[in-house]
Amino acid sequence: MQGQCPKCKGILEIHQEWIGRLIQCPHCGEQFVIQGAVVQEAAPAVPNAQCIGQPVNSHNAKDGDISSIGAFGCYLKVLKHYVGFTGRASRKEYWYFVLFNFIISFCAGFISGLLGLEYLLGIIYILLTILPWLAVCVRRLHDINYSVWHFLIVFIPIVGILLLIRCLVKRGTIGPNKYGHDPYGAVQPIPTVPPMG
Repeated sequence: MQGQCPKCKGILEIHQEWIGRLIQCPHCGEQFVIQGAVVQEAAPAVPNAQCIGQPVNSHNAKDGDISSIGAFGCYLKVLKHYVGFTGRASRKEYWYFVLFNFIISFCAGFISGLLGLEYLLGIIYILLTILPWLAVCVRRLHDINYSVWHFLIVFIPIVGILLLIRCLVKRGTIGPNKYGHDPYGAVQPIPTVPPMG
């Protein structure tokens, strides 16, 4: 099917699977998202992609866009989605939660040790945050397009934990995948399309 650059109006050859993705015009270099397909009435039976430009670095204003949330905001976001096992979690969201979880549990354990409570506060805090940690871990696996069953590798002695950590540090799928929208609101880039003719 054919499309038209919203900036230079150059004609481009567009493939059906590119709809919803970021492309670059070979004529002027403008980057835009192919947003839909309509049939062009002037040329019979020739589909035409309606190309509507979006700035490359702009993020869609969806719930879950993590790009504008700070470190402690990521921690609070995980706690708000206490048992949310659906959707995706970015590396930023997961690792900031792990960082704050470690700091708070260490401080709680230290304070309870000073009070002679045998680390009771730290243990209680860890028990209260196990479910949010599991939920964000599953959402993190979803972000790299893995199912919840990949979490079971943790039961392989020693190697399983290392494999899980390797999965959790991988970059997430750019653009939407089968588990939901990109936490950063990005669209998946594709190569520059060839000009027509």
